[in-house]
Amino acid sequence: MPSNVRNGTGTSIADLASGIIEDAQRLLRQEVELVRREMQQEWNKAKAAGTELGLGAGLSAVGGLLLAFMLVYFLKWLTGWHEAGCFAIVGGILTAVGVALLMRGGHDAGEVNLVPKQAIQELEDTVSETQEKISEAVSETSDQVAAAVRHTTEALTEGTHATPGTRT
Repeated sequence: MPSNVRNGTGTSIADLASGIIEDAQRLLRQEVELVRREMQQEWNKAKAAGTELGLGAGLSAVGGLLLAFMLVYFLKWLTGWHEAGCFAIVGGILTAVGVALLMRGGHDAGEVNLVPKQAIQELEDTVSETQEKISEAVSETSDQVAAAVRHTTEALTEGTHATPGTRT
């Protein structure tokens, strides 16, 4: 089969297919790099948020502990109740608030998306478009090669049936 079959513009089909493949590879590399960058950005955001949450939780815990002790002793001073009862009241209220915050935080954490859906969709679209272009190029190439083979076969067949002295 001839590898230098030319289309109407003078460019070989092999050159066209090679160009499509090179473009597809370059585009895929760019799409993968985009996905990688987006994932890195989301990871950096998650790390920063985690650090802030950790520090905030630690400082709040220490401050909350001191405030809880202050509330217990204030409640004891104000009411004259037994110290254990005051600890139970303050501890119960703080536990209820803590559980509510944990539930809300768990819900919010469920909305974090570390997978960049848009970039992955674009990558899938690019792969699909590239497959279509390669399929079209292969189909066009096979059609042109088949036409060239038919033409060559017809020319050879006409040459064997030619009578002496006639041109083929």
